[in-house]
Amino acid sequence: MVDKINKNFETSGKEKNESKIFDPVLELENIKQIEDHAERHEKIKEYKAKLTEQKERIATMQDLLINFIRQNPDIPLDELLQKLEKMGKNLNLADWQTEIGRKILTEYNRRHNLIKELKGQYPDEQELFYFLFGWKPEGKIEFVEGPITLSIICHGSRDYDKLHFTNGEYQIGEIEITKEGLKESTKSGGCHLHGLKEPYNDLVNILRTDVDNFDNLLNHEERHAIYSLFSEVFIKEINCLFFEKDSSLEENFGIIRKYVRERCSLEEDGAADEILAFLNESGWFPPEEIFELLIEPDGLYNFTDLSNIDLVKECYDELRGSLKLPPSEDLKRKIENIVTEIWVNDFQKHIQEGIRAFMLLKDLNFSNEETMAFLSIEPLAKWPKAVNRLIEQRQLKGKLN
Repeated sequence: MVDKINKNFETSGKEKNESKIFDPVLELENIKQIEDHAERHEKIKEYKAKLTEQKERIATMQDLLINFIRQNPDIPLDELLQKLEKMGKNLNLADWQTEIGRKILTEYNRRHNLIKELKGQYPDEQELFYFLFGWKPEGKIEFVEGPITLSIICHGSRDYDKLHFTNGEYQIGEIEITKEGLKESTKSGGCHLHGLKEPYNDLVNILRTDVDNFDNLLNHEERHAIYSLFSEVFIKEINCLFFEKDSSLEENFGIIRKYVRERCSLEEDGAADEILAFLNESGWFPPEEIFELLIEPDGLYNFTDLSNIDLVKECYDELRGSLKLPPSEDLKRKIENIVTEIWVNDFQKHIQEGIRAFMLLKDLNFSNEETMAFLSIEPLAKWPKAVNRLIEQRQLKGKLN
């Protein structure tokens, strides 16, 4: 499939056909203006079919661009942008969609060049380490250069623990790791550091050698970085809690549900990222174990844990304050039920169904890379619908052919 589409994408000399451009935002706005119910219903069906087909081809385009980068990490930005323009024309993408691709590739180029500059300025790994963090490692460390990351292999657990505890922030003087910090770093075999000084933040992974599946872990973190870059397309804005004084309590509970779902969706993005990375590494973890790994109490991820997120108190205090309500244990209990339903029950369901959706695409003979590309542009909760719609599209094409 990739080879066939790659050949089509590389066909040059075709200008974008303005009449065939599918702009999902503009199309949806046009549909909203249709007053006739039957006509609007039919247009929505057509819209969903076109959107599914475009998402499938964009996923393949993304896969191809990632493969180009992996095969030639030093590929010039101009060459990457030329490939993107050809693909965009053949896909009949709207200008704003192609612009998203330009921003992603430009950011790739920026990060890649930063790593090259760092390695050129500090060929000695001990000096590079000191420049980044402000202290010298106690044990042996190695830098592994990836397309957009520097992975630091820590042969001594003490260095890993200190980097994990500080999140890579520049430190002068002795670093005292707390018991809780040591407990957290012991659970971890590798992670991405987010505390480095600019412009080097988000460039560095750390890994420890005293863990099983070390090679898989190294690939896991590098894939995280690349696919996170390509999935940073839409910026999610969380709505503030704003309750209507003249609305019923049930209507205001609806506002809480919406708010909690939006907060939870950010965590679901993290879970989706882990699912894609784990399932892409064949033989590392079987699908049936990944669910337990992601929700395991006191585990490394524990995505559906609410102990560190005081959403109930936040919603309860805001609702009482806005509506001038007296203290109420019954009200608090209802809010607890809403939060638990969404953040625990629904979240766990989305993880399970997301894993099944991944495996279903594999059954359709999608490669690992195509599967990751297709799902990475969808929220975790929508993976099953996106996959089912794709299956329906293929079945329809089969009947028509």
